Amino acid sequence: MHPDDFLIQLKATSNPRKQRNLEIIHAVCKEQLDRGSKDFTVATIAKYAKVAGGPAASTIRNKTGDDFKALIATWTAHAGGEGKKVRPITDDPM
Repeated sequence: MHPDDFLIQLKATSNPRKQRNLEIIHAVCKEQLDRGSKDFTVATIAKYAKVAGGPAASTIRNKTGDDFKALIATWTAHAGGEGKKVRPITDDPM
């Protein structure tokens, strides 16, 4: 599903405050794509969203942030980007 369509679907069942936050996250993700960035981690999206008056990373990560996470995941899939950053595993314990 295209992120624009998914946003419309999410907003249909949300209150006005959540709709505004969804729009902010949607705009931030679109800007990431326009910049050519593949970084759609919650930390990165939340950093830019917070500047725009959107939700903080903790709000997105909470149970009530499932719609925010789903929207970010949709953008990640659409852009072929990266969601969670994974630390490389090394044999050296130090």
